Amino acid sequence: MSIRLGRSGGSAGAGYSPIGAAFDALYYRNLYADAGFPRAFNDVHTLTRASTKYAESTTGVWTEFASGIPAITDRGILIEESRTNQIRNNSMQGAVAGSPGTLPTNWSKANSTGLAGEVSSVGVLNGVEYIDFRINGVAAAGDNDIYIETTTQVSALTGENWTFSLFSALVAGSLTNVSSVRLFIIENTAAGAGVVSGAATIVPTATLQRFNYPRTLSGGGTVARVQPVLKVSCSAGAVDLTLRIGWPQLELGAFATSPIRTTSAAATRAADVITIDPKYSSLAQGSAFVEYEPIVLNAGATRVLFNNRVGGSDYIRAVHGSSDAFSFAVVVGGSSQATLNATNILTINTISKQASRWGTDDVAARYSPYLGADPANDTLATMPTGSNTIAVGSFGSAQIINGYLRRLTFYPRKLTDAELGALVA
Repeated sequence: MSIRLGRSGGSAGAGYSPIGAAFDALYYRNLYADAGFPRAFNDVHTLTRASTKYAESTTGVWTEFASGIPAITDRGILIEESRTNQIRNNSMQGAVAGSPGTLPTNWSKANSTGLAGEVSSVGVLNGVEYIDFRINGVAAAGDNDIYIETTTQVSALTGENWTFSLFSALVAGSLTNVSSVRLFIIENTAAGAGVVSGAATIVPTATLQRFNYPRTLSGGGTVARVQPVLKVSCSAGAVDLTLRIGWPQLELGAFATSPIRTTSAAATRAADVITIDPKYSSLAQGSAFVEYEPIVLNAGATRVLFNNRVGGSDYIRAVHGSSDAFSFAVVVGGSSQATLNATNILTINTISKQASRWGTDDVAARYSPYLGADPANDTLATMPTGSNTIAVGSFGSAQIINGYLRRLTFYPRKLTDAELGALVA
């Protein structure tokens, strides 16, 4: 049987599903098929997420999705772990434009340049709420700081990984006599006294973009709080710039996840936990195709694209591995039967493909050409047995991909090497 595409319908209109596929989900087109028959997302998936969340389109627009609704855009379905935004007000509540205007509630400012700054406008762009903050005049050398939380609000401990992120753009003026624009994380004592800090330099342009600064806290045993700060450092001379500041986020974790909107208190986005009916893929033999857009590196973690498993020690799965390479694995009784790794590491924000097959003494994997030479087939593998479940984008409710899954297809048979290669070409 070939892998020619045969016409089928879809929940969002006409589409195409591979001939012979048991399950096909084109998430970026919101099209789904059960053995070639068109279905809606909820017909072929079970999704649990007890919160709203945001996902981004290819044009940079952020859309909110209600609790229990898949976060699908033209990039795919965004599947993420749970995170909490500790900044109590990132949606600009209380902000008023004027001279000097009013910063959002819980925010404050300080400067050593003689330039107090002003909130010149408040608005929404690409779904992102923002203020525009203008700094102008003749400056003494020093810093203009915007404190986005208070010194004692956010509890933290030394050794933890925290990430501070925000959207920013240079919407007026220039960076003349501006020596740097930086994201700071200040480590404080329980009483709010500074212990140590770190920073990342950003370069805002006319286009709104998201910047982030991950930091491992290092201040020692007295560290009990963290504080996010946007710092504009100036040299002496005339300064005039207006920075757009949108949706700041401070989260416990080694990388930034999708924006979590807050108004008056810290807010948590629940994890996306997705499963499909185990009828779509046998443990004894089969094939799968995955198309995926990684948006973060993994910081030593493993992210599971799909997991066809009996339990934690018996499974067939495709992963974005801890070394940031694609991998396909078969494990029985906790013992590896086959592990087939891509040669090169994944590139973030790049569409990446993996095709695999499995069966007794016959395991193969093929990867997008940019990932280098494909691994040799494994001819000595034993398959798991038992009653299986299939998780999408995770290892059940852990090892979540934190990226956009674009397509997932299962076949009830073993595709040939040529067919696997054609899928990832």
